[in-house]
Amino acid sequence: MRLLVTFTFVFLWWSLVGRDVVAYAAGGVALALAWTAYGHFVGRSGLPDTPLRLAGDPPPTTVEWTGYRDLWLISLPILVLVACAALVLWGRALEGLRADRSALVAAAPVAAVALPLFVAAPIAGGGGTEVRLEASGPVQVEQGAWFSGELAPGTGSLTLEGEDAGGRVTPLPPHDRVELRATLTVAGTELEIAAHRPLVDDPLGRFGTWWGIGRDVWHHGESGIGSDRLPAVKFDVALFAAGSVRADGEEVAAGAPVHVMTLDEGLELHVGDQETPIPGLPDGHVRAIWADYEGGAEDDLHVVGYVVGSLVLLVLLVLARLALRRGPAGRPGT
Repeated sequence: MRLLVTFTFVFLWWSLVGRDVVAYAAGGVALALAWTAYGHFVGRSGLPDTPLRLAGDPPPTTVEWTGYRDLWLISLPILVLVACAALVLWGRALEGLRADRSALVAAAPVAAVALPLFVAAPIAGGGGTEVRLEASGPVQVEQGAWFSGELAPGTGSLTLEGEDAGGRVTPLPPHDRVELRATLTVAGTELEIAAHRPLVDDPLGRFGTWWGIGRDVWHHGESGIGSDRLPAVKFDVALFAAGSVRADGEEVAAGAPVHVMTLDEGLELHVGDQETPIPGLPDGHVRAIWADYEGGAEDDLHVVGYVVGSLVLLVLLVLARLALRRGPAGRPGT
């Protein structure tokens, strides 16, 4: 797949931008970004497990995803340097390009991408964004139909520990990590809710779920994610997972959709779905709201991601501008 991406990209780049030193250097940065983006979303890695076999069923493979630090702060600068050097040397060998001032002009922003990323690599964590939420004490539990506004007092607690591994467009594991436990006592009934499996997709295919844990994104309202019967909410942390429900010690649901979201003031838990009520639960669902909670998501890697992305886009714009000034096939632009 990477060869296919590279083959198509290089010929398109030759046709659209040109074939001088600046164009090759700009193409190297863009190609490295395409390789890295492919690896982030759909380019999982893994080698066949031992023992290797040449006949019969192939051995299983342990699938792995490269973490943010290794992919964007270590692999990307290496790919930038390798792709730029390879394309420039290739162009020089095929077309006799000279290492004039344009090569130095192109090398400066390329180095500006690689060096800061290498410097930032030790600072960022090796995995995804860690998430931890806790709420306990008085809770308001919905009575009646979904989002009816009729809330009854109760007591309860919720603990969520997880990791947002980023966007992984695949049904194959590994995905976001989720460990959720909640207890609710309402009108003499004790509910126990546990969820350990992130929902990679909505079971009915209606909307996205951020592959389990979402960070700093809008949903509900007119967003197309969640329910349009709630106002749009921009949250710090949200979760879509599949879990089990026990009522007074007896299991009443398995694989039930579980949704958690932080609010400006409080934490909200949903169990069940408007279109598929859960038999055995009062009113076929659970909606609980705590007025306060503790925890959240680590922001260090999130901030690093914005800085890295902005820097790479800035360098791409600078290189594109230099390439366009040269005109097609290395001729000065008009």
